[in-house]
Amino acid sequence: GINAEYGGINVEKTQRKTRQLRFCVNYKLVILIAIKLAHTTDPTRNAELSALLATIPIQKKHRLPFIQNALQVNEKRENWGLLASLMEATSQENPELLEKCQRMKFRDNHVTPSVCQKCQQSCYLSDYYCKHCETAHKILFSALSFVVISEPDPLFCSTCDSSFSTNEAKSEDDCPICNYSTLSARFSVTTASESVDGS
Repeated sequence: GINAEYGGINVEKTQRKTRQLRFCVNYKLVILIAIKLAHTTDPTRNAELSALLATIPIQKKHRLPFIQNALQVNEKRENWGLLASLMEATSQENPELLEKCQRMKFRDNHVTPSVCQKCQQSCYLSDYYCKHCETAHKILFSALSFVVISEPDPLFCSTCDSSFSTNEAKSEDDCPICNYSTLSARFSVTTASESVDGS
């Protein structure tokens, strides 16, 4: 492959290190969410954290138990929209359960209302597109509190891609998750879930 260098910086090596750092950060987030989940008694919070935990891209063999738990929890809580989105995001095929979600019109009974990052109108966690401005809707959770970020200009780490509410962090602060880069604002509307291959 091409081993390009710009200004003395080995691009391929830098990209590889970034991928490795993000891989480690994902496992750190999994541990932090699992700890918070273990101390959560609120059913709505339990459902959301379970779903969030299941969507973090770690190795498949480690991720599968979280996916199975999230499906069970959200079915019990009757979060049919979130459940259908979760099955799609994690590539879980369950035609019978998906049909049930359709019969229930993808209604969610125990989720925190979300807000479109672009138009600031209310959305559901399970919405792929905002019904108001049709922007691709990416749900952002704070990497510190793991609550939905509803503000229009959250902060991001350019290295580990963690997101933060401006109520919890400031621009130019060092990233509290990877401690590698400073935080800055950027608008992100991606809907596709990243995946990490593993066995």
